[in-house]
Amino acid sequence: MNLLLEKSSKNKLPLWLNCVCNELRVFGEFTTINKQIQDFSSELSELIRNIIYRINSDFSNDIIKEILCLIHLTRNGIPENEIPLLLKSCGFDTNRLECAHIIRNLKFYLKFSYYQNIQLITLNTNYIGQVIDAEFLPNNQIYYSYHKKLINFYLNISKYRLLSCLELCYHYKIISDKKQLAEYLKTNEANMYLNFSYKSFLYKDLRCRFLANKKTSTNLKICLYCANKIGFLSQNSPNKNSCYVCGSFFTVSSKLVYTCIKHSENGTKTTFK
Repeated sequence: MNLLLEKSSKNKLPLWLNCVCNELRVFGEFTTINKQIQDFSSELSELIRNIIYRINSDFSNDIIKEILCLIHLTRNGIPENEIPLLLKSCGFDTNRLECAHIIRNLKFYLKFSYYQNIQLITLNTNYIGQVIDAEFLPNNQIYYSYHKKLINFYLNISKYRLLSCLELCYHYKIISDKKQLAEYLKTNEANMYLNFSYKSFLYKDLRCRFLANKKTSTNLKICLYCANKIGFLSQNSPNKNSCYVCGSFFTVSSKLVYTCIKHSENGTKTTFK
């Protein structure tokens, strides 16, 4: 115990002591406990790295690496009961029993929470996320590939549509896929689950920044919401009595709208001037 406390005093982080004690509990071999304590790195990041590789070596095909990267990059967390489906969509043929064994081995390093009666799994500390970034996500290509795996999962597989809606918008924004984000924001699902303020936030990066072409005559109209830049893109084809941007029927407060100098020829819905 004195050796453990002496080594922990060099780090001065309670998380280091927690991780070491958990590792000693896992090994359960107390005849060589002094040697085991001496072998632990005094640096927290190096200790976490060694623990992750130790757990990863207990399973095949780097499945621990895969699930930690996916959990780390999710916005709100991954539904625990859908982890087998997520891993299967990433090419890992695992059943629920095997997934339960994986989660049991990682449990000390995970946080469990509830959202809309869904049990979600996230990492319990940013220190683990920093190690994952350094070891498993060294460049943007790999980083974006995991976001695309999560996009595929939440778009086509997950049954929790409110959670999926929030996750999809987040991941589209992270990988800067503005086209797919704009298309998704037109869907009935996005209109159902996203509130005005969040959609307005998402539209900031989607709006065209070209100057308006006010020399071109137009009969297009824009509603009050879209004039204040909080309108929604619509799948409906606008007619002479509807807003050019969102498709809603305009009121007496509607305004004339101009297309920009870039999009005036093809009539693409763009920013509001």
